Amino acid sequence: MKTIGCLLVLLSASIAWAGSNQVTESGCVAKVNGDYALVQANRQNTYQLQGSKNIRLRDYLGQRVEVTGTKESTIPTSEDAINNRVGNASPITIVITSIKTISRECQSR
Repeated sequence: MKTIGCLLVLLSASIAWAGSNQVTESGCVAKVNGDYALVQANRQNTYQLQGSKNIRLRDYLGQRVEVTGTKESTIPTSEDAINNRVGNASPITIVITSIKTISRECQSR
């Protein structure tokens, strides 16, 4: 019985942890160092974006969008190091589960 109780506690903790990474953010889709990124108006927050098979980020390039997905740590690749991009990469990647266009154009402020 103790084993089942511990398993249920661990399962509940895993579900709560996974849900806490869910995020909805808005901004402009841009290419930063060859990667798709969500650039927010204040330019302080930029997230690397990862689409799924059904989401083609190139279709949203230059548009203001709202994305929903999960946050993950960005892992620099050897290509990033070769191209000296490690310092410029966002430490957070949003793995997109849904995306919607807010405006077809991003306006500079």
